[in-house]
Amino acid sequence: MWRKLSILIVLAGIALSAWGQSKSNSPYSVFGLGDIYTPGSIQFPEYGGASSGLLEKNKINFSNPAAYRAIDSMRFLIDFALTSATRQIADENDSHITHDFNFTYYAIGFRVTPWWHASIGLTPVSNRNYRIGLNSSMNGISSETYYVGKGNLNQAYLGQSFSITPNLSVGFNVKYLFGELKETKTILFPQTFRNTQEGYTKQIHDFGFDAGIMYTHSMANDKSLNVGFTYTPLQSINYTEDYLFGAGGGDNVEDIDDNIILDTTAYYVDRERSFNLPQSFSLGASYVVPREKTATVAFDMSLWDEAENSNLENNATTLSNSYRISSGYSFIPKWNAASSYFKRMTYVFGAFFEKQYMDVRGENINNMAISAGVGLPIRRAGMTLNIGAEVGQRGMLKNDLIQENYIKLNIKLNFREVWFFERKYD
Repeated sequence: MWRKLSILIVLAGIALSAWGQSKSNSPYSVFGLGDIYTPGSIQFPEYGGASSGLLEKNKINFSNPAAYRAIDSMRFLIDFALTSATRQIADENDSHITHDFNFTYYAIGFRVTPWWHASIGLTPVSNRNYRIGLNSSMNGISSETYYVGKGNLNQAYLGQSFSITPNLSVGFNVKYLFGELKETKTILFPQTFRNTQEGYTKQIHDFGFDAGIMYTHSMANDKSLNVGFTYTPLQSINYTEDYLFGAGGGDNVEDIDDNIILDTTAYYVDRERSFNLPQSFSLGASYVVPREKTATVAFDMSLWDEAENSNLENNATTLSNSYRISSGYSFIPKWNAASSYFKRMTYVFGAFFEKQYMDVRGENINNMAISAGVGLPIRRAGMTLNIGAEVGQRGMLKNDLIQENYIKLNIKLNFREVWFFERKYD
């Protein structure tokens, strides 16, 4: 057991060391807080992200903390996931391809008492990574303008689940949000070897909270119908901001901190500011036949209209209510088949449609995808390797907007270790 745990701890260390370098290339991350992730899309992309009502034995589900009660009394669970994505980013005149690779999340789950279960983990909240360049000329003087953004907002969480009855549980996650988001605007004048630069850096450190409830209707032959609901209150998140605007030399457009500013026009450091994360909720349900099949659906909504984030908006974009409709289905042909490994595998399919939280030039930005995957049991190691693919589209070729066509490869390792068990024989 301890050798296996040591390997997983090493994997966690690798993930933590690379976390700050995780990034997803998207010009839509220029708006608001960047690309915001829903918990289900992080943890269960193969189900289309439908997870608020999902209750399967020995699966950590941090989307609904009440679902931690699914953890077996003799199991110590560790989940580790990563994602690789390829995107075609196109406007009405041109297109190009980008690639990225990210560590997605790391989670641990365990039972404390027969009625109390817990989980701790690290997940992303949002990502900013874009580089936009424009060329212009006026009165014979040419210039190049670059907009560059980068950074991540992450959260470490501690979750608890309490069983009120064998079929009813409640839970909550306490979250520590942390990260850095940077924006830089540079205007280069190649003929004069001078530039003007403007840069913002947000350092975010604050706490958050969400809660959930899960009810199970037990049926014959261990079948179950589960209904889950989660709620996140409106939360004011504090951060400090650094700002610099001035003229200098050089052609580094990635980060204003890497250039020498010769003439400073405006400057401040550690100015205290805040933004609001919206009130949000999710309602979901799942039908589970153990070791045979699972069907799940969910509806998620975030009330950005009420969050009042004028400091995150601009002339081109406003933040508006977002919602997501998702569903998924999985089946195992024969979990105890002795002659065929393929019959013991889990096959998963899913889909979602999402109206995102930004309106750009009066247009809703929508995201939709279909997904499929397989779960490969590795019984001798007490692990399941999940491999899935997601094919989707975001945005549109209209009103000078951008369309993203993407393919994601998701890899997740579920580690199940029996503990509090003394072996009598080797």
